[in-house]
Amino acid sequence: MRIHSYFSTKLFSRPEFGADGANLAAALSQSPPPAVSPRLEPRDETVFWLTAAAEVEHFLMTHYLFAAYTLKLVDGGGTSEDFKALQTALLQIAREEMGHLITVQNLLTLVGAPLHFGREHSPFASEIYPFRFKLERVSLDSLAKYALAESPIDRSALEAGLGPDDLRLYDTEIARRALASNDGHPVRHVGPIFARLRELFADHLTASDLRLDRHDRQARWRDWGYKPNPRDGIDTDLRVLVHSFDQTDPDDAREAAVQAIQDIGDQGEEADLDMGDGESHFERFFQAYKDLAAIEEVHGTAPVWPVSANPNLSLDVQDGADNAGRITLPRTRLWAQLFNLRYRLLLRFLSHALQLDGPVFLTGGATMGDRTAKGLIVYWAFKEMRRLKKIAAKLVQLPATDLPNSHHAGPPFELPFRLDLAPDEGDRWVGHRDVFRAAITLTEKMQAEDPDTNDPFLAYLRSDDEQSASIADAMAATGKLPASLSLDDFQKVAAILDEAVRGFPVAGPHSAFWRNATLSDFLGHAFAPVTPGDPDGSGLIQRIAVAEDGANLMPRYRPRIDQRRVDYIVDWIARGAPDNAPPGQIGIAEEPTPSPEPAPHQMPQKQ
Repeated sequence: MRIHSYFSTKLFSRPEFGADGANLAAALSQSPPPAVSPRLEPRDETVFWLTAAAEVEHFLMTHYLFAAYTLKLVDGGGTSEDFKALQTALLQIAREEMGHLITVQNLLTLVGAPLHFGREHSPFASEIYPFRFKLERVSLDSLAKYALAESPIDRSALEAGLGPDDLRLYDTEIARRALASNDGHPVRHVGPIFARLRELFADHLTASDLRLDRHDRQARWRDWGYKPNPRDGIDTDLRVLVHSFDQTDPDDAREAAVQAIQDIGDQGEEADLDMGDGESHFERFFQAYKDLAAIEEVHGTAPVWPVSANPNLSLDVQDGADNAGRITLPRTRLWAQLFNLRYRLLLRFLSHALQLDGPVFLTGGATMGDRTAKGLIVYWAFKEMRRLKKIAAKLVQLPATDLPNSHHAGPPFELPFRLDLAPDEGDRWVGHRDVFRAAITLTEKMQAEDPDTNDPFLAYLRSDDEQSASIADAMAATGKLPASLSLDDFQKVAAILDEAVRGFPVAGPHSAFWRNATLSDFLGHAFAPVTPGDPDGSGLIQRIAVAEDGANLMPRYRPRIDQRRVDYIVDWIARGAPDNAPPGQIGIAEEPTPSPEPAPHQMPQKQ
């Protein structure tokens, strides 16, 4: 997105400052709001800045995901839990950026604008991004850059939120390391985008600028949200924000939009950020920096895979470009291509889901709780999220070239050649089918060569993609989901529970007890017992339908199971919890992970 002709890039520059931070006193409020030239109508300018905001959120999300994937979790030793905590913090911030991205799409829908999932994919700085595009492994330099990008500009906010030692660390280390990680370029702040958006929604948009008849297209927290438990001893709310706009009154809609933009700012994109509760991205990146520094003090090295920056699948050496990230080893290239195809599917599903009207679940009758076509697309998006994580974990272990001591590959996050979907609904499904078939062809090629011939993950993907391609064909031809997708009895109950956690691994003593289990295994599990014929006396119902937030709630961290699906489980238990025919089948199989590579070496101990 090259938009420098519309505004001065100085709007996004940070004040110059010295080692003592003395010149940081200039606050955003003292700068003029971002104005475009030539002057645009308020709605048009709103679309302009929302499009920019969408790119920024997508940009940040990919950087933070990449960083999290590069952490090497070392087994054994007291600090392995510290590594896991650092990765968890990075993944959570990335989830929140995805929530911001989805909320911005909802705002685009509110003003009747096209959705936007693009982002800058060159290694060169654009006009508004906080730092240059550089997917890189975790280091003190990169964490300093992320902390500075999410930090407040106003010196008084820093002084109020940081103690003397932390303020000294910020002044003497964070800025210096951030500059080094950004190739010597200043780190910008995107706060002016959100400041202007607040102003536009609050004071300039009229009732005719808002589309209050698009409620059914809005993404909703109950379908996309996530809320982990607060960290021990800290009262934080790390909810993934997904704001939807169901208002019927224009003034209420504007007020809700302003609040959504403010909430996004409070998590990280606000230039005059308040601190002190541990919730802002700046505070969490700042803590991550200190945590990594403590780890390096013990081990002498960072717990990361030797991944090159900006891994890519470029076929040729590019003149004048940094080619260090090129993946040339044939096997590794195939895994990286698989990552890019799954990433392409994810972006397609996100866009498609937000262009479909209607509910995500059916109501009543034998199909009660079944997913609609929109609901299926939503769940397909989560399937690709978890697969991207698995493939990324594989890539960071694989050499990028055949040279001795080669750097490792990493998830390339390369954008597809097109991001927009066809205007015709049937053609959108044909497009999905085409990408599924490309993935099938690729996995067949991967399975034809050792050592991936018997990889269970590839076999599962190939089978699942074949089924998904058939579903897409049926939707393109008839506009209806195949009847074979409608499960019943135990298999449907297992599917409901698995989709409630979106197919991701489940931590804790009980794990995902419904996976790879027969009805007999399921009924015999002690964590959430089922008493056939007695829903009220079944522990499972207590946990999914009655329990409030706390240890007994199912699912943890995620939205409650839709009431229509709960009603189906209640009815199933009331009918005596019948098995499927023939009996004794597994309710739902767990998706495998890629076969492990040879065990990594332990980190050397500091001498």
